[in-house]
This record gives sequence, structure tokens and C-alpha cells, in this order.
Amino acid sequence: ALEADVEAAAAERRAADDEVGELEAAAAVAASWDRYRQEARAYSDRVRGLMAEMAGVLDVGDQDPRAVIAAGEQEAAAALENSLAVKAAAEVRATAAASAADLLADATGQCPTCLRPLTDDQRDTALASHGDTGGRARAEIDRHEHETVQARQRLSAIAQFGQALNEIR
Repeated sequence: ALEADVEAAAAERRAADDEVGELEAAAAVAASWDRYRQEARAYSDRVRGLMAEMAGVLDVGDQDPRAVIAAGEQEAAAALENSLAVKAAAEVRATAAASAADLLADATGQCPTCLRPLTDDQRDTALASHGDTGGRARAEIDRHEHETVQARQRLSAIAQFGQALNEIR
């Protein structure tokens, strides 16, 4: 009878051990699922925060943020390149106007380009024209310097957003 009782107790113990193992496995799965939900919520919060920061620079809407970042980066790089090119052309015009004005100011009585005689009125008109051209070119240089700074800032911000998005796990 004692052996039967020992055998029954051993069977109960094995059943209890099996149940404990199943409950521990279920508890491990529940803990993993809870950890996953917390990490997913943290990921979602970080992405939403990043999207909120990007709102002033890029309009993501319902689009894939990575595609919007890539397109924005290309657009900002093109704007920067264009601004630099236009600024360089304006600098050339400003330099040419200044050089022409310097040559006309020497009062040689001749056109510095075609060497024909100039009247005082023609010289004054040419000086005024070159001065206007130089002034417009300098204004364009100033405007494009500002645009260049803005394009560089936008390009930097977009690159930072892309890097921050890539770092989110």
C-alpha cells in the first residue's frame, strides 16, 4: 500500500512538474509579448516624434518617410546647386560691370570695348547702365547667398532626419 501511495505521489508530482513547466512557458510567452508591446509603443512614439519634427521641413503625409526624405534630399541638393550656379553667374556680371565702370571712369574719351570716341553723355549713360547692372547683380548675389544658406540648412535637416529614422529600431 505504501508503494502504491509512493507511486501515486510520484505521478502527482510529475503531473505538477509538467503543469509548472507549461505555466512557466506561458508566463515567458506573456512576458515576451508584453516586452514586444512596450518596444512597439516606444518605436511608434519615436517615429511620431520624428515625424512631428519633420513637419516643418518635409510633408510626409501618408507616404513612406524614407521615400519622402530621399526626394526631399534630392530637391534640396538641386536647389543648393542651382542657387550656387546663379550666384556665381551674378558674381561674374557684378565683376564685369565693375570692370567696365572702372574702364569708363578713366575718362579716356573712348569706349573701352570698341575704342570709338564717346561723348560725356554717352560715357555717363554707360556708367549708369553698368552701375545698375552691378547693383542688380549684387542684389541677386545677396538673395542667392540667403537661399544657399537656407538650402544647406534644409539639406542638413533632411539628412539628420534620415539618419535619425535609420537609427530607430
